[in-house]
Formats: sequence, structure tokens, C-alpha cells
Amino acid sequence: MAALLLAASAPAMAQEAPPPPRIVVAGTGIVRTPPDTASLSFHIRGEGATSDAAVRVLASRREAIESGIASMTGGAPLRTSNLSVVEARDKECQNEWQARGRLSEGECAVRGYIANMDVTLKFSPVDKAGTATGLIARLGGSEVQLSGFTLSDDAEARRKATAAALADARAQAEAIAKGAGVRLGNLYYVGDAQPRALGEEVVVSAMRAPSAAPPPPPVPVKLTPQPVETQVRLTVTYTIAP
Repeated sequence: MAALLLAASAPAMAQEAPPPPRIVVAGTGIVRTPPDTASLSFHIRGEGATSDAAVRVLASRREAIESGIASMTGGAPLRTSNLSVVEARDKECQNEWQARGRLSEGECAVRGYIANMDVTLKFSPVDKAGTATGLIARLGGSEVQLSGFTLSDDAEARRKATAAALADARAQAEAIAKGAGVRLGNLYYVGDAQPRALGEEVVVSAMRAPSAAPPPPPVPVKLTPQPVETQVRLTVTYTIAP
């Protein structure tokens, strides 16, 4: 019976063996890449005595803007959203909520209509972004904003940043091993900078450097955008060689 109990408890004792000694470091890799995509946002407004007239003015301005900047943006499409058509009343009619509860007469009579549309645009090359910003304002766009620069595909930048993060982690682990008087062993685990269960896949995140949005500039304007910063942080574990 004693022999059977010892045999049964052997696997449990083997599972409780402590893990091998390890060195855990956090490696960081940063790659800076010139951006290849510019992002613009603006509004288009149309006014008219009737709702149809307001929408026609808006549509005409949209067409003029799209046609006017086509040569700069390579024909990149305008992305539109939040189209609205609202009644315009005299300021004496107080606010919009009071107007909804009153008849459209007297001080609250409808004087006309306003059509509004939000537009976004992403295009290359980025050196035309300043000129395009000013031209959109001249062709009827309002609140034109150059909202930033990005990469159309950051896969290569992330690969380079990951390789740099692994190299940084290796250098740190070697320095720690040398200072501790031990020999660095094999790579044991690689994960993102947040602690996770062993065996999960590597997770890589990217950070892009923000770009300040200048006011609508005169035509032409040359811009020098900041590089897009792709950053990868990894938790890397090495064993300590016996």
C-alpha cells in the first residue's frame, strides 16, 4: 500500500517542480517613417429659400471642391457623413427647441433652409496637403482642418520596430547576465509589455506622432510633416544556462 501511494504521488510532485531560473526584460523598438497619407476634414454648407435650393447649393460646392482638388489628390474620393437640412428663423425666435413648439409665423416664420455636410479626405502625396487645404476653403469648404499625417500601411514599420525591440531586450538580458555572473540561456518567452499567460501570441501596438493642424494657408504652401513613430514594447524572457 505504501509503495502504491508513493507511485501515485510521484506525478504530482513532478508537476510542482519550480520553473527554471530566468531573466525577464522589457525591450522597446521605435521606427520613424516619413508619412505618405494626409488627412483633411471640413464642412460644406448650402443656403436657400427652400430645402431643395439649399441642397442644390451644397451639392454644387461639393462638386466644385472634388473637381478642383482632383489633380492634387489623385482623384481620392470625398468621404461624406452627417448630412442635415434645417430651417432658418429670425434670431428673435429664441432657441431651436422653442421654435419646434411654435407655429412657423411671425418671429418664428421659416426664412430659409441650411444644408450641412461633414467631409473627410485622405490622399497622397502629402506635400500637396497645405495647398489642398487652402484651395478647399476657396472653393466653399468651411472649418477646413489638416488633421494629421499617417502611413497607408504600417506593416513594414511594425516589423522593423519588433526586430528593434527584440534586439534591445537581448542586449539588456546579456548585460544583466554578465553583471550577475551567469550565462544567458535560450529564449523562453516573448509577449507584449503587459503580463500575460505564457503561450499567448505576441501582440504589437503602434503609436503615431501627432501633427498640429495649421489654419487654412495661402496657395501654394509647402509642409514638412513629422515622421510617423511606430513603437513596439515586448516582454522577453530568457533562461539562465546551467
